Amino acid sequence: MALFDLGGPIAMNRLLRYLENPAAAQVRPAVWVFLMFAMPVLKGACWQGYLFVSTRLIVRIRLAFIQELYEVALRAKLLARPASEVDESVVGRISNLMSTDVENIFGARDIVHISTTAPIEITIAIIFLYNIMGASSLFGFLIMLASIPLPAFLTRRLTACQREVMRMTDARMGTITELLQSIKVFKAFGWDPVVIDRVHAVRARELARMWMRNIWSVAIATVADCTPMLTMLVTFFFHTVVMKHRLDSSTAFTAMAVFELLRQQFVFAGNIARLAANGVASIGRLNNFLQEQADLDRADAARAGQVTQQSDDAPWIREATFEWPSTGFRLSNIHVEFVKGGLNVIVGPTGSGKSSLLLALLGEMPVVEGQFCLPRLPRGIAYVAQSAWLRNATVRENILFGCAYDEKRYHRVLFACGLIPDLRLLEHGDQTELGEKGATLSGGQRARLSLARAVYSSAHTVLLDDVFSALDVHTIHHVFDNCIRGEILQERTVVLVTHFEDLVAPVAALVLRIVNGGMEEVKLAAISDAAGSEETAVDPELPPIHSILNGNPNAIKLVKEEERAVGRLPKTMIFRYMLQFGGWPVFILAIGVACATQFSFLSTTFWVALWTNASDSASHLGYYCGGFAIVLGVYVCFSAASSVILYSGAWNAARKIHMRVVVAVFRSPIGWFDTNPLGRIQNRFSRDFLSIDTMILPLLKMVVDNALRAVFRLAAITTIMPVFAVPAIFTTYFAYWAGNLYTATQMSVKRIVAVEQSPIFNCIADTLRGAETIRAFDVQRMYLSQLQGALARHSRALEATFNSNRWFCVRIDWSAGSVAVSAGALALFMTNASPSLVGFSLNNAVGMSLTLMNLLRGLNDFEVELVSYQRLMEYTVLKTEPTPTPEGKTPTGWPPAGKIEVRDLRVRYFDDAPDVLKGLSFTIQAGEKVGIVGRTGSGKSTLALALLRLIPKASGQILIDGIDIDTLNLDDLRQNISLIPQEPLLFSGTTRSNLDPFDTHDDAELNAALNSSGIMESMRPSRLQSRTASAVALDSMADGSAPGSPGGEKLISLETQVAEGGQNFSQGQRQILALARAIVRRCKILLLDEATASVDRDTDERIQASLQVEFGDCTILTIAHRLRSIITFDKVLVLDKGEIKEFDTPANLIRSGGIFASLVEDSADADELKALAGL
Repeated sequence: MALFDLGGPIAMNRLLRYLENPAAAQVRPAVWVFLMFAMPVLKGACWQGYLFVSTRLIVRIRLAFIQELYEVALRAKLLARPASEVDESVVGRISNLMSTDVENIFGARDIVHISTTAPIEITIAIIFLYNIMGASSLFGFLIMLASIPLPAFLTRRLTACQREVMRMTDARMGTITELLQSIKVFKAFGWDPVVIDRVHAVRARELARMWMRNIWSVAIATVADCTPMLTMLVTFFFHTVVMKHRLDSSTAFTAMAVFELLRQQFVFAGNIARLAANGVASIGRLNNFLQEQADLDRADAARAGQVTQQSDDAPWIREATFEWPSTGFRLSNIHVEFVKGGLNVIVGPTGSGKSSLLLALLGEMPVVEGQFCLPRLPRGIAYVAQSAWLRNATVRENILFGCAYDEKRYHRVLFACGLIPDLRLLEHGDQTELGEKGATLSGGQRARLSLARAVYSSAHTVLLDDVFSALDVHTIHHVFDNCIRGEILQERTVVLVTHFEDLVAPVAALVLRIVNGGMEEVKLAAISDAAGSEETAVDPELPPIHSILNGNPNAIKLVKEEERAVGRLPKTMIFRYMLQFGGWPVFILAIGVACATQFSFLSTTFWVALWTNASDSASHLGYYCGGFAIVLGVYVCFSAASSVILYSGAWNAARKIHMRVVVAVFRSPIGWFDTNPLGRIQNRFSRDFLSIDTMILPLLKMVVDNALRAVFRLAAITTIMPVFAVPAIFTTYFAYWAGNLYTATQMSVKRIVAVEQSPIFNCIADTLRGAETIRAFDVQRMYLSQLQGALARHSRALEATFNSNRWFCVRIDWSAGSVAVSAGALALFMTNASPSLVGFSLNNAVGMSLTLMNLLRGLNDFEVELVSYQRLMEYTVLKTEPTPTPEGKTPTGWPPAGKIEVRDLRVRYFDDAPDVLKGLSFTIQAGEKVGIVGRTGSGKSTLALALLRLIPKASGQILIDGIDIDTLNLDDLRQNISLIPQEPLLFSGTTRSNLDPFDTHDDAELNAALNSSGIMESMRPSRLQSRTASAVALDSMADGSAPGSPGGEKLISLETQVAEGGQNFSQGQRQILALARAIVRRCKILLLDEATASVDRDTDERIQASLQVEFGDCTILTIAHRLRSIITFDKVLVLDKGEIKEFDTPANLIRSGGIFASLVEDSADADELKALAGL
């Protein structure tokens, strides 16, 4: 390839020598003209062959990297990873490794090519220059050697800077992923501005590193452009001034052609150095992550001697201690033998470590000492996490979870889990698509669907973490009688974590109480009791379910296929992108400096033409040599200035585009997130922004530089050889025709590549959310197969992009050869033409072929890469929630009382979905405490969402203190109503930032809220607080200090770190902190959506007492399944199937004997509830 690359200048040299002295020619000039065509074509054939093989190989390597990372993610126990000293998100890091880092490694593939061909080509060029210019070329070569350390130094700095960029990209992706997962909570609180500002802050830190990366990239590009020019200047200087040789046209223009090739190699090497720096940094990050996981795997293997694997046995733990490395929380001296084939119950106060014990059994929580056993043979393990995890699939696919479909067993499971009535309410039955994280279901439905997945499996050991917390009384009894005690779980070992001790303890074979990470007591049932409990299991008559199986064959998909544009991009897209640089002034400046750069570049060749054509050049060497140095200096300065303007403009464009996309996405309504999976959004924020941040600019610079250079060169050639315009027009037309065909194909394929990448991100995001469940069910192979299918589809499209590029480039190589041969042929037939001007024309013609080739390649690749820009701009025009207006601002002190009026309210989640709430009308007076009850899925949570305008209503009206909430700004409305949601989520940061993200309250208020919430009684926290922090003493609450435990221990403070998603807190602790957050807000209206579902009874009573104290004069709406929480309220609203069935005081409803009365009668403490109601 190197020989063919230099073949063109050699042929031009021989042709110019023929024109200078035709009589001395020994070879017919037509041979040299032909070689001017053949050399570029042969070189192109070699280059395309290399690219074809290398891209096929790198696609496979890319697949291997992603698959290896995914397998590591399947093994990675994120909760068990040591606390990182660096501010980074593990989930964001894994996602970024699979997208940006793999892409960076992919982009650095040409480092092998440049490392082998560049030395060969430079060596051949030096030999050839020595043959035509003698020893003077060696001085230029010395300059080239002396300059090598500088680009090496710059590349090292760029690599270090790239590592920092990638670290901040990890942080950005982690932050965006975490916030998107919690988007409903943030919107409910009206925290959209805080969320957006937080993303902007992380992006600003990333942009600061990107700015430094751009500085080093400009330096590398300038050095790469400058070095061959300086080498050429030194060579000409020594050739003419020192050695007193005359600079003739054949020597000068051949040397310039060679130096141009060297310059192209250096520029290419500079680009490769930039890409290689990214690739090296990514390989280092990839290696560090894999090494970290390998170390953790070895640590697990070292502890394997403490884990005894047995088959056909019950789980047991013997004198074992477990510890979360990230926080230091321990389960100490646990010794328990679970009863095989029986119901084993784990109870204890909130935050005592019950969920951690299940994770310890699963091997997720590292064992420090002792032994434990969780047999996986003969039929495996099933696990239901406290926060229900569901796949983005249909109801049936979630229940089967890779198992074979058995209709009879499926029927029994649906009945046992109480899902048949719910599925009858769904239009598409068990073919209903659940959406992201089960978005279409209520909390109780999600919990029972997760339970059904575990029950349907053939697992002989079933671990259930608080499956009753989100269920109403009737459903709890149904599930307990027909599932937990039913025939379907007989002879299976069940380990159940629950707060419903009174319900389950009488029939449990074992009751284990956990307090503060240690065992307090173990109760074993008598053999006769256990046998008696088995006798209660019956196989009830099952209701028919044919109406809910298979559903509607024309079911509407909740998550639709990702839309993609068709056809070519508008021709104005490139101008729209460049206008993002800073408007028309920056655009005009960038084009103006680029024109000056190319004009000065062409001037170097023209100056040499004047130099070689001057008869008295020997007596004016200072003038010509100095002028040449000045022209080269001007070119280098303009080139550097052009790079600075373009890089700074692209940086500014990336900043503005990201801001617009973030605002549009986080201002979108909740329904949009239900229909667009997290992985799809991540794809835009990762791969598409990688293109905007890194890939588009080099292609844009290539297009601008080569387009202007082609115009100037064509003008120069046609000025000297006007007839050259004829072949140039035909060649350009052919190249344009081929480019149109290529781009039309490539645009569609590129969009397919982008769309097919989203399922990969969806699979990764799904896996990281439910990794513990996936490992417990041992279905890693199923998920790996799912990823492999997504990778195969993506790779087919990716290979198609490369193959179509090869098709185009081969034709461009022929076009480039045609330009050169046309100029050579015309030069033969020109008479009375100066050899210097002919050399000037041929030099530009040979350069024109390279310029045209680079222009068309760059233009089409740039247009293809602009698809990412187009995809991001699609997100900037999303339909967002109404923007705040001065008219929509709430009055000062609103709402003054808290009266709520609901008039004929109808709500549906989507336009084509049935009504969820059907004509609700009721009035709640200011300060009233109203409980909302009903079967799971009856519309209780939907009503709360409607009060916050989180879901659109179909019709009706909601008034608060006489003001229609539709007339208010959303942020103002939501910031004046407090919600404690069913699944409270915390975001990474500190306790302070979670309680007061606007930073408007002082420490005394925040600490008082923590104390009032009852948080202290719930701590010793299960994955919270390091041992160091736990040992710090506190002052009393009188001086506004943080709350302390009775023993004076510091258990939580405003500076306590909160992990991503609040994973270092138990579910119950998160709910208590959500209460503290509501206390801080001090709103007149408080909505509680199962706010105490995951806490024990004592903690629930403390929270209710706190509510009476802190919100005594406020209007409270409480959605609750624990009737004790609402039995003393002013009124109770009973919902069923989206309609109001009862609304009165608790006493009157009990007397009436309706739905609420039946709920009370079914409760274990019915007499006590009646007494509390005043009966």
